[in-house]
Amino acid sequence: MSAYWHEGRLVIVKPPRPKRPGGRPWRRLVAAIVMRDGGICGICGYPGATSADHIVALADGGSHDPSNLRAALSYCNLRLAAQRTNQLRRQRRRYGRIPRIY
Repeated sequence: MSAYWHEGRLVIVKPPRPKRPGGRPWRRLVAAIVMRDGGICGICGYPGATSADHIVALADGGSHDPSNLRAALSYCNLRLAAQRTNQLRRQRRRYGRIPRIY
């Protein structure tokens, strides 16, 4: 994040948030990750993984690099997302707002 003065006002420039590659490139990347991990879920250890999970979340500074991805069952992936959402809700109750992560 950077800032500069423009016409007597402080202007804060926020870097763009990383976006997930969409469509065919993302599906190919997920298929490669699932094949690399042998279809075993990296969260619970059961076979049948069909999606990819970020080890370090994008909001925490993670990337779409294959070393940051692991195969995951859809259920496990959604469960982790729900846990993160609940964590952010607790922060909102405690601090009155959700801190922005860029």
